Amino acid sequence: MNKQLLLLGAALAIILPTGASANYWTDYQSNYMWNPYVSAAGGLNIEQEHPLDDNAIGYHHGTSMNTGWDGTGAFGVSLPYGFRTELEGGYRYNTVRDVHGFAGPATGGHEDNWSAMWNVLYDIKNPTRFTPYLGGGIGAVWLSYRNEHPVAGTTAGISDNMLFAAQAIGGVDYKISDHFSAFTQYEYLSPFNTHADLAGGGEVDTRYQNHTVTVGLKYAFNSPKQPEPGVRKEYTAEKTTTVTKSIQTDANSYMVFFDFNSTELTPEARKILQTAADNANRRNVTKIEVTGHTDTVGSDAYNMRLSKKRAEAVKAALVSMGVKSTEITTVGKGKTDLLVPTADGVREPQNRRVEIVYGQ
Repeated sequence: MNKQLLLLGAALAIILPTGASANYWTDYQSNYMWNPYVSAAGGLNIEQEHPLDDNAIGYHHGTSMNTGWDGTGAFGVSLPYGFRTELEGGYRYNTVRDVHGFAGPATGGHEDNWSAMWNVLYDIKNPTRFTPYLGGGIGAVWLSYRNEHPVAGTTAGISDNMLFAAQAIGGVDYKISDHFSAFTQYEYLSPFNTHADLAGGGEVDTRYQNHTVTVGLKYAFNSPKQPEPGVRKEYTAEKTTTVTKSIQTDANSYMVFFDFNSTELTPEARKILQTAADNANRRNVTKIEVTGHTDTVGSDAYNMRLSKKRAEAVKAALVSMGVKSTEITTVGKGKTDLLVPTADGVREPQNRRVEIVYGQ
């Protein structure tokens, strides 16, 4: 029982907010905010050896299982600040490898485990496509166990029993597209109570602990939210207001935005760059400064490289639109000089930008 209590405590500790979540208080346009999803996975499970004991009649034996297979499905919702919650259903199947003790060795048999769990998970966000996560869950398992004893010619087993349980979860999610991701996940499942009914009558004490490793796919129904073209926020020390401006901020400057951890130009950005190139050629502009920026997720070195790549992507687009390469100077500022002040580790779409300014 102590192991089960420790497992529940670990699950609750993960469910409760941690200091790391403070970085997401301003992440109101997170790619994972209020996003329903479904997932399906399959893999292998390993069950620890467990006893079946009835002290009243001297029924004692240990049971070992072969590595089995399992499948799970879940429906969940991604929440603000990096959290997710989901309802998970699962099935595990193992065949008997060895039974020692009562009535001689077993010749066969198997164990079925159906589970229904409520999980709470925490995504550890970072600038890459890989998102590690941790979590825990509580719920119930339905356990059925059978094996044959040739010496006594009897069948021993546990009838279908519902046992309250908890599980600890860890995994890594890989983002394939806006909607699809692949993941690999580990689960440790163990019931709280250890009392079960024998198939032929009577009661026994049992211990059930299962380790599961799966791989699967997840589909998120909402695509990541991106800033609306032409909308920016201005911040002051006293208040925060939202104003709508053209993305061409004045006659000599332009601004384009990027997706998270991306250097790809959106169709809206290309339209703005075409306007910038046409005006530069028409006005015979000979000096153009292109400055790349990022949000505050990730290291200083990584974001400096990313900001330079964004500036170079804009330069390449302007050159393809007729601007001379020698007239364009690029620089990257990483996660400094933010358009919207945020704490470190915050995905702010309006900070992921490149500014184009005509020189004098």
